[in-house]
Amino acid sequence: MLNTERNSSGHQDRPDHACRPDRQSRSADPPRLLLFDLDYRGHHPGYLQHLLTYWLAHQPLGCLDLLVSQTFLQNHSQIVALADQDQATVRFIALTDREQAELVDSADLEQSFQGRVRRAFQEWRLLQHYTQQLGTSHCLLMYLDTVLLRLALNSSLACPFSGIYFRPLFHYAQFANYQPVRREQIWQWRDRVCLARLLQSTQLQTLFCLDPLAVEALNQLDAHQRAVYLPDPVQVTARPDLDAKALRQGLGLLPNRKICLLFGVLTERKGIHQLLAAIEKLPPARCEQLCLLLVGPIPADQQQWLEARVDQITMFRPVQIICRHEFVADHNVQPYFQLADYSAISDLPDREFVRWLTTEVGVAAIPVSVFYEQPPDARYVRFCFCKNDDTLRAAAAKLRAL
Repeated sequence: MLNTERNSSGHQDRPDHACRPDRQSRSADPPRLLLFDLDYRGHHPGYLQHLLTYWLAHQPLGCLDLLVSQTFLQNHSQIVALADQDQATVRFIALTDREQAELVDSADLEQSFQGRVRRAFQEWRLLQHYTQQLGTSHCLLMYLDTVLLRLALNSSLACPFSGIYFRPLFHYAQFANYQPVRREQIWQWRDRVCLARLLQSTQLQTLFCLDPLAVEALNQLDAHQRAVYLPDPVQVTARPDLDAKALRQGLGLLPNRKICLLFGVLTERKGIHQLLAAIEKLPPARCEQLCLLLVGPIPADQQQWLEARVDQITMFRPVQIICRHEFVADHNVQPYFQLADYSAISDLPDREFVRWLTTEVGVAAIPVSVFYEQPPDARYVRFCFCKNDDTLRAAAAKLRAL
């Protein structure tokens, strides 16, 4: 259920809800979980979809609230629609118009230190407000990084909380040959200080982290061992109406070129500067065989720079560079990648199979198990289909011969 009505104070009115908390007897209330995520980009929608789908499939005791931005509602209507399957216990809650207008936009955070600090305090105030207003029993901060600074300032919530720590940097110094830039040194110092304070919180239940090496380092700092490794969820969307050939034609890919795909929000963190610099060093013969495909939104202040760099490179190098600066919805991502079941030809685990397939057959693939902490009992590998027809035909011939 989606809350869109607002009262005279500018806040949302809550409709009748099966799990609406009774503040006079909160101990008797069913559990109410709040998923708090005001970012609408990158992996964030996929995480919410994954958790929501799990909730609907297993129907645990209690209620699920998902607090999101209005931009999320606009970009991810197919995820919001999932809540209609269980309106009694699941509801999306959007920020009010005023809250949305005041919030520093997610797309502006990458390049603005001041913006990140403002956003941290804004999110913290919203988090305090909604956990209290909704009677939340437990809050999962889907992007802990944005409020890490505020949590470290001896702040407390109306309920216990857990969080997903997306970008740990504090442990990088243990890696051989690591040479941080000045900005990373500041971030590492900030995280070490903030994490030391955060891990003293008795309200913190579980600290999920995408980096297993960071989990080890975190648990060395935490006497309660609350850090847990969290693999990226993989959501496979069946789209029989879309195919790789139609995608290549729509993108205008030149024939007989190898495709290099950079996918996601195109920021400096993605390594786009280094990638373009490397292409400039390629000999002309290699450039004639290459198409660089840049797919994903880009911050407005970097788009002009990127367009100028692409023009400069393509003026002196016969490389094709295609930019698709737009958000690609989750259900439209599938044609860029395809999964294949190889159980009919091999019983090897996927990592061993991919190694054999690459070295002995000459076809590259990605083992799906790297995206799981506990991989499913299946034999799947992932292929990228943004290749020219000749490459695909050659790969298909090799696979048919197995």
